[in-house]
Amino acid sequence: MTIRKSIFLWPDPQSPSLGDVFRRTSAYEIEDLLRSYWPEIFPVLFSSARSGLTAILQHLGLSRPDLVWCPPYSSHCLFESIGRVATPITEQSNKVQIALIYHQWGFPGFHQWPESVIIIEDSVDTLFLPNADIFSAGGCFAIQSLPKVYGCVCGGVVFCRNEKDAQALINIRKQRGISRIQTLLRMLSSRSRSAYLYWHGAESLRGGLPNTALCQILRKVNMLPKFVQNRLDFLSDLSPSLAEHAKNTGCIPSNLPIIVTPKIKKIWCSNGSFRAGL
Repeated sequence: MTIRKSIFLWPDPQSPSLGDVFRRTSAYEIEDLLRSYWPEIFPVLFSSARSGLTAILQHLGLSRPDLVWCPPYSSHCLFESIGRVATPITEQSNKVQIALIYHQWGFPGFHQWPESVIIIEDSVDTLFLPNADIFSAGGCFAIQSLPKVYGCVCGGVVFCRNEKDAQALINIRKQRGISRIQTLLRMLSSRSRSAYLYWHGAESLRGGLPNTALCQILRKVNMLPKFVQNRLDFLSDLSPSLAEHAKNTGCIPSNLPIIVTPKIKKIWCSNGSFRAGL
């Protein structure tokens, strides 16, 4: 009997290798590597994208009365993270101070807001080409999830337009510190629902990562050119126009929307291949 591996929207996070345990690195080394790919921006590494998001809101001085717009039907973790600092809202309002623009599965998205509204670009599952325009929606910040893009166990990056914002976020990361217990819970999450729930409950206000997790991130981010080429080759075989679109936008999608015909539904929806549905 052949055991079919089910597929989710993003790659399953991989455990650190043995080499990651014995190497030494730092968040600053990873940030320097990221800057070599995108020299005009200032990246700040956090334990996850959601902890980076709450750090942005804290840096901007938000509190409970302040409204942050996010797209309807956003994930519960997004509402939870925003709710740790401010108040999430899905309806347009002239009281909104921050707007979160989601680039769905890596396809650039846009939304009209007054110039007074600060834009955070939610690029959690976007694979950026080196030297790409990370702020395609005119944002001041962009967030990326390393498990969703690189298959790391942990990690999220906040890309900042200016260095002052980046330094302020680094200071928040230092104040929050490192939780090895939280990292261990994250590593156990793929095997234990309870571990995931405990990790999820505390993650939004975490800061940095221990050395082993950092070493895995450094190793994975070093592979960016290979990831990009493999994905472009795949898109070229599937649809040359789609590959050209990715090159022009600098954003490679993590998922491709398709029309679900009765035949596709019969083949793919009945055998449990896709854990996120089709």
